[in-house]
Amino acid sequence: MKNSKKKLGHQSSIVAFLPKILFIFLLAMIPLFVFSQTKTITGNIVDANGQPIIGATVMVKGTSIGTVSDMDGSFTLSNVPEDAVLQISYIGYATQEIPVAGKTLFKVVLQEETLALEELVVVGYGVQKKSDLTGALSRITEKDIKERPIQNPLQALQGKAPGIDVTTAYRPGEVGKIRIRGNRSITASNDPLYVIDGIPLVSGSMADINPNDIESIEVLKDASATAIYGSRAANGVVLIQTKKGTPGKVSINYDGTVTFNQIHSLTDWMGSGETLDWQRSAYINGGTYGGSYGTAPDMDRDMIHFMGNQSYMRRILATAYQLDEQGNQVLRPATPEEKAMGYADQVPVYNSANLFDQHWPDLVTRTGITNNHQISLSSGSEKSKIYMSLAALYQESPMIDQDYQRYTATINGDVSPLKWLKAGTSLIANYSIQNYGILDNSGNTGAKDSYGQALAIMPYAPAYDEKGNLLNPGRGLGPSADNVLLNIENAKNERRAYSILSNTFAEVNLTSWLKYRMNLGAQFRHRRNGSFYDKDFTNPIGARPPASEPMTGYDRNETSFSWVLENLLYMNKEWNDIHSLNVTLLQSAQKARNENLWVRSQGLLYS
Repeated sequence: MKNSKKKLGHQSSIVAFLPKILFIFLLAMIPLFVFSQTKTITGNIVDANGQPIIGATVMVKGTSIGTVSDMDGSFTLSNVPEDAVLQISYIGYATQEIPVAGKTLFKVVLQEETLALEELVVVGYGVQKKSDLTGALSRITEKDIKERPIQNPLQALQGKAPGIDVTTAYRPGEVGKIRIRGNRSITASNDPLYVIDGIPLVSGSMADINPNDIESIEVLKDASATAIYGSRAANGVVLIQTKKGTPGKVSINYDGTVTFNQIHSLTDWMGSGETLDWQRSAYINGGTYGGSYGTAPDMDRDMIHFMGNQSYMRRILATAYQLDEQGNQVLRPATPEEKAMGYADQVPVYNSANLFDQHWPDLVTRTGITNNHQISLSSGSEKSKIYMSLAALYQESPMIDQDYQRYTATINGDVSPLKWLKAGTSLIANYSIQNYGILDNSGNTGAKDSYGQALAIMPYAPAYDEKGNLLNPGRGLGPSADNVLLNIENAKNERRAYSILSNTFAEVNLTSWLKYRMNLGAQFRHRRNGSFYDKDFTNPIGARPPASEPMTGYDRNETSFSWVLENLLYMNKEWNDIHSLNVTLLQSAQKARNENLWVRSQGLLYS
């Protein structure tokens, strides 16, 4: 009787505690119930004039839930949380954020992005508001340039400017070709006009410009550019503005990048054994192999057909054939299947997988390392601004015989000693050294560099002899005669260049709406191309020099100088904040001089 009372008392305590447990459970479920509330919302998007905006993006901020407005500017969005925030955006309009809480119907009025329309862009001999611009223009800013490591200004345009195609130059120090809306001529030049700080680039190269010194690049793409620069702008205009000092700010900056490059071939190349078997089958199928063992592989016939009958190739072939102590081929009985293929009763022991394999592309390639470093100083006040920089570029190609070095110094400054007077100057100095690598210009076919030559050599051709020295079997003899490593060692193709681009200007404010400006620009560039081919250099495609005159040297010097003097008068008058008149008057004089000297000497006595 006592035990039953104890059990009953225990049960009654559990029953008394149940309401508390249920209350705690419901309290814990309330947040889950609240946060799980979603709803469907609708809305309409119009501009300031009440016109519907088609294709505006409507997103729930922080999620992937979104849609676009239809032909009437309307939208519908499901599964929207009660505490969500709508993000509504459209090109050329300011983005709006609207809380959803308590609403299911939205009326959205998007306002034009006035900052973008007020932005000033360079258009030749002046600047214009983006809203006033009627010609086709693409603009690349300093931010766009710094998004990726680049070595020249044209690389900054790749993939960034619509309607502009920029090819890639694979040799370090080279710039690609730029085409604005395609080619316009078959025989004439299709290159655009380059203008740096208002001065057309005549005696210079885009390879001399350090992209870290560029503030912006504007590309004029349509016929309106010819109204500014004449027929020179028929292929478009690339306007480059270099960096200036910032008023009220002193800064010292370091920019540096290190990049790595490798050649990765997607081709599944045949090895030595596969290549030799493939070549042999062509002779067998043509009935010209002539082996002593029917259609079976025969080392002696391979020597005649593929090896140039060079003695050094016997040790190479021995890796695929089994030889006895006297160096003769060891024979074995042929299988019935082999006899059906035309093999003799006794055939050499042969395994193509064991054939020596020289992977030539690995011998002429490496991991190319590019170092690009710059230190710059920028300072400015109300009356003066200055920008200076020093930069060094060291670029290695993945090919072992190509590299490039460039050193640039830039100074850009202006001063305003009086309210009505402003003067300034800019100077860009450059010095570069380019190891161009092997160059074969003997024809329009065949390899033009060391990597292409390496791919053209049979993989069973050795690069080194038994002592580890570069193999040189003699001119035109044996599969290793065009040893690309020997060509690299016996060739020098170097290009050096130094240039100076300068610009001086003075501005006089005659009135509040009338301004005079004088530009004086001077450009100088000297380039020297020197080449030397030693006695052991071979040309895999063209005719080789006579053995009595094996050594050949080339030297080419190019010097160019140009200047331009411009007088400009700007009128910019406004009335009642709604009318404006802009007039630009220009008088320009320009002169350029080019000198070239080319020397070739063959049969030199000393290397």
